[in-house]
Amino acid sequence: AIVFTLLDLVLKIGMASAYVSIVFLLVRNFPLWGFANLGRMSLTNYILQAVIIIPACILFKLFDHITPTIALVMTCVVWVFQIFFSNWWLGRHKFGPLEWLLRWFTYGGTMAIKKENGQLELTEVPVMVRMP
Repeated sequence: AIVFTLLDLVLKIGMASAYVSIVFLLVRNFPLWGFANLGRMSLTNYILQAVIIIPACILFKLFDHITPTIALVMTCVVWVFQIFFSNWWLGRHKFGPLEWLLRWFTYGGTMAIKKENGQLELTEVPVMVRMP
């Protein structure tokens, strides 16, 4: 029993190392700057997922009938939509719509949501490790 426990531990450590290595290589070779705007509009995207998924499940009668494959396809479609929507929205505005509303409630006043003409807003994504 001890041998199997040790082998299981070695397997788990090996799999975790493989996953970390794959993610590291992907991040190093394919910068993830396209995902930065998803984080800047996280509240809007979170609510938007429910606004998209729930009506789709009602329309196509998918409640209690979603297989893992259907869930994966729906997730990918919503994610791709949210990436393009977030990039499009933040190209024209300073904040996401729900982020603006949250700031309005928090600070108790109005603030400009539109970007001024000629204003460029670049978001640098920090890179933890740079390889030559």
